[in-house]
Amino acid sequence: MSVSREGKIVLLVALFGASVILFCGVSSDVYRGDEPYHYRVASLIYETKSRPVSDIRHHFSSLGHRPLSIEMLWHAGLASLWWTAGGKSQILAQLYQATWYFFLVIATYLLAKQIYDSKESLYSALIVATIPASSAYTILLYTDIPVTVLSLFCFFFLIKRRYVVSGIFLGLMILMKRNAYLFIPVAVFWVIYSSMEIPQGKILTYESLKTLLKSLLSRKCLINILLFLVPA
Repeated sequence: MSVSREGKIVLLVALFGASVILFCGVSSDVYRGDEPYHYRVASLIYETKSRPVSDIRHHFSSLGHRPLSIEMLWHAGLASLWWTAGGKSQILAQLYQATWYFFLVIATYLLAKQIYDSKESLYSALIVATIPASSAYTILLYTDIPVTVLSLFCFFFLIKRRYVVSGIFLGLMILMKRNAYLFIPVAVFWVIYSSMEIPQGKILTYESLKTLLKSLLSRKCLINILLFLVPA
């Protein structure tokens, strides 16, 4: 499959940006923002080979530990990388997160290409690649970057009406960060809208509303909703 000129530029920008972020990440210690917290949770999974229920380094009192109520897909992924490599490493942690940045740029381009033309898609990818939040959140190991990547792919496959694949990405989003639940109403609305037969002309008429309701309750619409939600 041939890659367009804009696609090649996006690929180069993503690789260059990920390389710069990796260099900056390994040149600093893990101690700012959410960085030490997520790194520590991943370390607990790596050391115990199980899902930790509390953070032993944070205490509410001398009687109890701070319970861990966060989603741990990101942390389990990093721990798996450490297991594969044979040991913990800050370099691997930053490489892991830089990979998410790479796919952030690529996913932005792919989704924008479904909505705009190639030039606007290129601009979209360049904006996401260069805004300070993208690089800062990647270096600081924020899970906002991975969940954004998954949400972009979720809506990319929604637009292409690949509801099962989109539903899988929605499930991964929920396992990555719980605010992904906020995407569900919008995503379900899109599935319904893309499955319905929209009448021409005035919508607020008896016949138009009847057509909309019939389309909403149709087998096609219900099946598409199930195809999207069941994998999630």
